[in-house]
Amino acid sequence: ALAAGGRIEWRATLMHRGTSKRLVRYVAFVEDVASLQVGKVHVSPQCAFGRSWKAFNMLHQGHSHRALSWCRFLLGIFLLVGAFAVYFVRSELRKGPPGYRFHLIVTAKFVFQDVPQQVC
Repeated sequence: ALAAGGRIEWRATLMHRGTSKRLVRYVAFVEDVASLQVGKVHVSPQCAFGRSWKAFNMLHQGHSHRALSWCRFLLGIFLLVGAFAVYFVRSELRKGPPGYRFHLIVTAKFVFQDVPQQVC
């Protein structure tokens, strides 16, 4: 149809089914697969999927990889902090009714483990 008429018209309808009241903007890109230019682009060495994917990963890997490594390290530290907190709380409770040291330990655990763990 394109070769005969030189033009194709089409229409699409998008319905946003989300619950958000924000305005949503959609952008559509259309490519004519019958175009001679498309064949030249796909044969080009710059359009190799493997190299493009590797370049994309290398570009985006740095920050995310550092963040995940940092969170993995912190989760290991949180495990140790939690174990020490349990030990100290248990030893405080064996001494008798909880005093100021008990509340100090629980507050320190909250500040040094619970809050950073939620952030991570």
